[in-house]
Amino acid sequence: MQQAISKYLMTERGVEPIHLSFWRGLVPFLPYFAIMKTKKRSIFNELRRDQVGTLTLRFIVGAVAFYTLQVGVQNLPLSILTVVMSTNPFGTAVIQYLWLGDPILVYEVFSMLGSFSGIALISFYRPVSISEPVISDSDNDSFEPNYTLGIISTLIATLGICFVTVAVKSLKNVHFSVLLTWYSCFNIAVFGIVLFVKYQCTKHEEGVRVPLSYPDLSTYFLIMLTSLINAMATSLKTITTQNSSPVLVELFSYTGIIYNFSLDVFYFAVQFAKLQLVGICVVCGFNIGTVFNRRHIENKKKEEAVESDDGYYKQEERAN
Repeated sequence: MQQAISKYLMTERGVEPIHLSFWRGLVPFLPYFAIMKTKKRSIFNELRRDQVGTLTLRFIVGAVAFYTLQVGVQNLPLSILTVVMSTNPFGTAVIQYLWLGDPILVYEVFSMLGSFSGIALISFYRPVSISEPVISDSDNDSFEPNYTLGIISTLIATLGICFVTVAVKSLKNVHFSVLLTWYSCFNIAVFGIVLFVKYQCTKHEEGVRVPLSYPDLSTYFLIMLTSLINAMATSLKTITTQNSSPVLVELFSYTGIIYNFSLDVFYFAVQFAKLQLVGICVVCGFNIGTVFNRRHIENKKKEEAVESDDGYYKQEERAN
């Protein structure tokens, strides 16, 4: 839902990706702050000194990931965007290996190669209607999607999201409202400065509007709506990542491909190439297989831990 509204705003209402990045920080700030105060948490005292560096990297990478994701939403059909983003289990595995030393399984390497072969099919065989410009209702300008830019931006965003997932896992002792309040402040400051500098450099050009000004109130309403939906989804994902393995969340996220594919076909009138549909199936197949494999390994480890504990207690009983 959030991506569909964002795509509509950027392709038909003339809202730029950097605008959505700024609003993403501003709109949820008060809800995050209210939750933090309700839980009696402190924005300054919650963090240990050794966590400041990780938190700062999380903010920088998260901001870049959100902006590049909006560029991907703007330029790609939603179903293809979702399929490319579904490679995040592999990116997370690589980052965990480089950062935490967790091993990468042979099956995951095989699935990674297979998944990227599907992305290659998606990338080289673009949808039939992707080259048609979309006419903006707000200012009579046309937006022509750049398919290659969309793929590259989405891959960068996916890698950034993988890093954020690992970083949040290492910050599990920090309440999610504190993390996200800081993140909102960071987005407001960084993207606010970028918007101000951009306007100062281009304000004398013909047709340049004041930043964040739109021709009708419905645009503001949709921006508020998509920002709040995104904030709620980010909060839930942060809580899940901090408190449990995100494997099941990744599995359920694949239902978004079906939802976005339906939107592409019936609302945005995208016509997919046959080999592109094959690529979508290949990526989904390998990724879902990887998720189930990881789930099986986690359950096996839990069973082994329980058996080990049982054996220990039995030995204690015999000794006594």
